[in-house]
Amino acid sequence: MRKLIITFLILVLTIYLSFTSVFSQEQMNIKKGLKIGLNKSKFVGNEEYLTEDYLESDPNKIAGTGFGGFIEFNITSHFSIQPELLYVKRGTQYILTGWSVIGPYTLKIDYVEIPILFKYNIPIIENITPSLYFGPTVAFPVKKKLETVSYNSIHDSTNEYKLENVRNPVFGVAFGGEIEISGELTLEGRFNFGLSKINGDELIERTGDPFPLHPNMEIKNRSILFMIGHSF
Repeated sequence: MRKLIITFLILVLTIYLSFTSVFSQEQMNIKKGLKIGLNKSKFVGNEEYLTEDYLESDPNKIAGTGFGGFIEFNITSHFSIQPELLYVKRGTQYILTGWSVIGPYTLKIDYVEIPILFKYNIPIIENITPSLYFGPTVAFPVKKKLETVSYNSIHDSTNEYKLENVRNPVFGVAFGGEIEISGELTLEGRFNFGLSKINGDELIERTGDPFPLHPNMEIKNRSILFMIGHSF
């Protein structure tokens, strides 16, 4: 975690030094803030190597949370750059049927994510400013697990496995919109599309626990994140 924070601070310092050589700090109107929200995500792609059991349906979205902080550099009245440091819970659920399992497989991966957002601000009336933004993201997995549930006539069985062969880091793009109210409160929704697959290239034989992702799965993150923020 310390390395991630150092990486984020280096990015912020680089952006700051790049623009202070052209704009004064007063012109940039630097803002800082915190945000928190709800994330809905799933993994999409080729799941045929997930398990030897039969995949009954397409992956389902699961709910998670997202929270963190941001620094916004207002370059002009319409354009700003906003690096963020977020903790985001992502995952997906597969419904499987077969000889050994009948029930959901839920993959959960928590990421520390660093988006760099390029924002176009559109002041419409006093104290209300909508924005559109787009930018690259890099995410580092920090918590990885697989949860399974099997059903039988006696009782349900829940198992948890450590997820292995997870790619670190993964890259993506984020785009969305935001409404700023009174210069402090923000409401936003964004889509995040993974560009790199979440599974690594190493072939690990499963021996019980942990559960390795197969290198040929080619699955990627897809998520939508709704957040409320406060700047100061």
